[in-house]
Amino acid sequence: MQIAKIFQWHGVNSLEELAYNLNTEGYICSLIDAGHENVYAGFFEIKKDENNLFKTTQSKLSFLNLKEENGKLELSNLIDFLPKKLENKPIYFVGDATITYEELIKKLDEKYIIKLSNHKQNIASGITLARLGYIKYKNGEYGDSSVLSPVYLRKSQAELALEDKK
Repeated sequence: MQIAKIFQWHGVNSLEELAYNLNTEGYICSLIDAGHENVYAGFFEIKKDENNLFKTTQSKLSFLNLKEENGKLELSNLIDFLPKKLENKPIYFVGDATITYEELIKKLDEKYIIKLSNHKQNIASGITLARLGYIKYKNGEYGDSSVLSPVYLRKSQAELALEDKK
């Protein structure tokens, strides 16, 4: 259990890397299209520290289904994922699912101030990944690389099928 905590705090994940593509302070929601009206979602608060380096001060990861039981795309799961305290504050959205679900995300403007990334920022960048790794290193957020392992936000299709059989 401790190993997973080390990775989640000290590793660099794809959703956080997308958030750093924006190169800005603020509240950022990264969305990666997982197919079948599902998204991998990450919420981050990013601020500059005393050394003028960006630092993630708050993060949350989840797998969200955007389709309701009636088959219609809805915002309820995304709204539940976003912190309530941010109503009427700007939230930047980034990632390929931001393009796919742009019209749906724009409907959030009744509760939040929505800022959409440009198309170049929605693509994972090796430069941003290296910069984020450097920032984490400079902030002392690193651990033993021999214990790093992937963090999966959802079970594999095979695991889900096995559960259905039982």
